Amino acid sequence: FQAEDGIRDLVRSRGLGDVYKRQMQDGLTWETAFHNIQDAVGISQPGGEIWVAAGTYEFGGETSVVDVYEPVEIYGGFLNGMANREDRDPAVNPTILDGYFAKRGAYISASAVLDGFTITNGYEMNGAGALITAPGALINNCVFYLNEASFEGGGVFIDNVDALITNCVFCENKSQTGAAVSHVGAGAVATLVNCVFVDNNAFTAGIVQNDNVSTELLHCTMYNNPVAAGAFFQFGAGGTLLLTNSIIDDHPFPLFSDGHTANIIAAFSRTYEFIAGDGNIIDPPMFTDALTRDFTLLWGSPCIDAAPVDERALADKAGLPRPQGDMADMGAFEKIQTGSIWLLGDDPMYVECSEEFIDPGAAAEDDDLPPLEVFVDGEVDTSSPGEYQMHYSATSGEGTPLSVTRTVIVQDTTPPVIMLLGDGAVVVECGDAYADAGAEAGAPATAI
Repeated sequence: FQAEDGIRDLVRSRGLGDVYKRQMQDGLTWETAFHNIQDAVGISQPGGEIWVAAGTYEFGGETSVVDVYEPVEIYGGFLNGMANREDRDPAVNPTILDGYFAKRGAYISASAVLDGFTITNGYEMNGAGALITAPGALINNCVFYLNEASFEGGGVFIDNVDALITNCVFCENKSQTGAAVSHVGAGAVATLVNCVFVDNNAFTAGIVQNDNVSTELLHCTMYNNPVAAGAFFQFGAGGTLLLTNSIIDDHPFPLFSDGHTANIIAAFSRTYEFIAGDGNIIDPPMFTDALTRDFTLLWGSPCIDAAPVDERALADKAGLPRPQGDMADMGAFEKIQTGSIWLLGDDPMYVECSEEFIDPGAAAEDDDLPPLEVFVDGEVDTSSPGEYQMHYSATSGEGTPLSVTRTVIVQDTTPPVIMLLGDGAVVVECGDAYADAGAEAGAPATAI
């Protein structure tokens, strides 16, 4: 069915007043909204915005549920009557493009924006979820679910153009090759940021089919994307694959296909099988619960604070500011880090040998919570000069482990007192033997 809440053409309604409100289904107010996304696209001007209310939309365009042939911005996730784009929530108010396994979800042939949609049950030879044929397209905050291409690009097919895909989920899409994404052409660049790939399935290329193009995956998380043959990433011939600050897990097949001349560059990524490159690791990423598709990280994960900050990804898929710690986390999700801990007193702290060490301690806090309890570990032996470590730890309200360390240096800077035994002046007769009474040394006396 067509969602009755409909679609509003925001740009055309600006400043037009009540004149257009008297018309039926003109897309200028929520009361007169279109019931078909394609109708809104058809009257939109370049640069216009189309707001789409929650519901299921089908069979609107000529080749797809929606054919986007103008450089417009289409946003889903609204409730009827919402006045601000910032108030929408596609997760709570799903806006669904349903191909009913009869046609593609979206065909984008302009530098358009598609934001906040669930694209499902699309079916086509190439690009069952979406086909992009114009440079400059942006797909953001969308879910590609259960789409099936008979050949390439179960989720998205990018045809010889530059494209940007951010904050998207590719789940259970199928194709002959490129279950999630197929990117073909000659020198085009596609960048995927903060994307999650899970349970996609292909004969070859469980994630990306790359044919003589440049494909970058930045802060992406990939889990269980099987192939019957071939590899995780399949190359037609040449091309470039950049794998940056990302996580690959639960993948029993080769990562890369054979017989290609592609340039593969991986850095600061959990790569499952070892790939040479700065900061790459193979240790388990420690997801919260991969079986329920919760790909946030547990404390202790080697992927936390393990990647450099990239200016193109200053928030994670959930909108959490990145980084939360000193460095960014690998994958699509940052681990929430709250609270702070600091030393009271000096660091390093100097103590005179044999004097009492009085620990000034540390303090910790977390926003509006009461002061956090600080635990202390370490000992200082003031009878033995040397360097000692005192460790202080606490846990924030979000479970963030907080710690800080103080260096304590025990030193002996007081010179000893030396005292003569016997007289200070001794007279010895010429020719007699001199018997030295000696001296003794000790610590200075302590006044009481």
